[in-house]
Amino acid sequence: MIFNIGGVENVKGKLPEFTYTGAFELKDEGKDGTTQNWQLKLLTSGKLTFAKVVDEVDLFVLGAGGAGANTGGTAPGGGGYYKTVAGVAVEKKAEYSIIIGAAGDAANEAGGQSSAFGTTANGGGAAKAGEQIAVTCTCKCSQGGSSVIRYATSTDVSGWSYLSSSEASIKLAYPI
Repeated sequence: MIFNIGGVENVKGKLPEFTYTGAFELKDEGKDGTTQNWQLKLLTSGKLTFAKVVDEVDLFVLGAGGAGANTGGTAPGGGGYYKTVAGVAVEKKAEYSIIIGAAGDAANEAGGQSSAFGTTANGGGAAKAGEQIAVTCTCKCSQGGSSVIRYATSTDVSGWSYLSSSEASIKLAYPI
């Protein structure tokens, strides 16, 4: 979870005054005009309270990643989803609950949701051992010709197919 903090109290380059009951990192991001900006990265769940008026914060909320699988092949778990919200008003001395989702740590375990200031980002899905998962993607050839993009048609890369146009949808299978 990342907050960008700017505002009236930071014009003079002062550190933002806050308390947080979890682990965090604070980074000076330099000035934007006359306003000093700070990045506050919250690493664990906790309660956040600003001691002075900050005006507003920008949020980057990231859900936790899902677990991978390693039975019959290796497959990664899905990355957590994220949401960004600019200009969230905060109140002086108000206590805000911050939830940092837990990563999936066993096969079939999805990542947890993260949330702050009414914004929630879902965790990533988990890989499931023994399943065949397929994803459809659209491939585009930036050179405008055909037969430029090729893809494997089997898991052992014994056969190749070529696109017959500059854009096509391809179903990609990931054996797990």
